[in-house]
Amino acid sequence: MNGVEYDVDQAAFTRNGMLVSGQDEYHVGEYVTVKGSVNGDGLTGVATTVSFSSELHGMVTGASTDGATVQVLGQAVRTNALTVLYGFNLLGDLLEGNVVEVSGVRDAEGVLVASSIRLEQGNYQPGNEQELKGRSGWLMPRTARC
Repeated sequence: MNGVEYDVDQAAFTRNGMLVSGQDEYHVGEYVTVKGSVNGDGLTGVATTVSFSSELHGMVTGASTDGATVQVLGQAVRTNALTVLYGFNLLGDLLEGNVVEVSGVRDAEGVLVASSIRLEQGNYQPGNEQELKGRSGWLMPRTARC
């Protein structure tokens, strides 16, 4: 993680707030947060927690027309050559109503640049949880669930 190799043997692992069995629950392209300590050499450390929380989880509300962007819960999601796709081959394969989980970071304009997109369901089912993260004002992180 950022040049530091962490010993995770005693770490607690979570995925979207739920305790999971280990690092096998994470996939290439997903942003994880590691908490722990870095040894004096600056190259190794010991992790106490490793967590993943998707940036966006919900229904595709606008199919891709350019092969590089898609709308999820009304939010623009941009892909690039490094974005890892799970459950489909091309962004154009996603259809309105598909449910996806997106990991990534927001650029200066607030557009989510996806590091990974996972197809979770072919169609949204009423009652299923969706999640959109963003910022209220400039300082406070906010999460909305519907």
